[in-house]
Amino acid sequence: MTATIDPAEFHEAQRQMWDGAADAWRRWWPVIEEAARPVTDRLVSLAEVAPGDQVLDVGTGIGEPALTAARACAPGGRVLATDLSGQMLQIARDRAQDAGLDNVEFREAAGDQLGLDGEFDVALSRFTLMLVAEPDAMLASMRRALRPGGRMACAVWSSPDRVPMIAVPMLTLLRELQVEPPPPGTPGIFSLADPARLEGLVREAGFTDVAVEAVVGQVTFPDAEEFARYIGEVAGPGIQLALASLPEARRIEAWDAVVDALRAHAGEDGSVTLSAEALCVHGRAG
Repeated sequence: MTATIDPAEFHEAQRQMWDGAADAWRRWWPVIEEAARPVTDRLVSLAEVAPGDQVLDVGTGIGEPALTAARACAPGGRVLATDLSGQMLQIARDRAQDAGLDNVEFREAAGDQLGLDGEFDVALSRFTLMLVAEPDAMLASMRRALRPGGRMACAVWSSPDRVPMIAVPMLTLLRELQVEPPPPGTPGIFSLADPARLEGLVREAGFTDVAVEAVVGQVTFPDAEEFARYIGEVAGPGIQLALASLPEARRIEAWDAVVDALRAHAGEDGSVTLSAEALCVHGRAG
């Protein structure tokens, strides 16, 4: 049995969550983009972004793959990058300005309510599709935004065993907080980790020549404590509120468990390197 989600309520909750996490993402964005760079580059490659292309990036967050696509579609091309969170979009705008990119526009919009019709050669999305209430509606919205034959490429996270960078700290923390896994049909980090389901959703949305491939990135921290601090901050206010609800002794115990789980992956110098596999799906608008 799948969960029933009210899209309007879900959009507002997501907006508030990501707005609340934006300050942390501003601090940590170089680390975030280092880990995601192989995925970003592969999405732009799979979609064959070229000079002159009109590119749409759905759920851009702090600005990727929009900024990479903006470089690839110049000269003559432009990028429209959308996201629910105005605070995350402000980070993206600042990054674009710092990079000297003047061919990218940012707009606040839900991924399943883009209101665009046949304007784009390329549609991209990185780590958003698995987080929306209705991924089929988002894919349909992206499909409508494309010209016939337009190219699409999206990335989602693979299964927990293939994404230790996220799964090791987060699943440890959820276990310590005694939080139950989300019910089937609920948006979440690993909700589209089945390649067959992912491919099927994309085909049902009207895309052809659909294929899925795995792309791996990784991140290194000098020690487990720094890694845990990063996860605690970028995970957003939901985790912070859950921890704050615990007695102080239990809160410390829960966080120590996260550090210990990460320390189990440390090298001889104490540094912790963990990988993360993404599934990149791509196709053409039929």
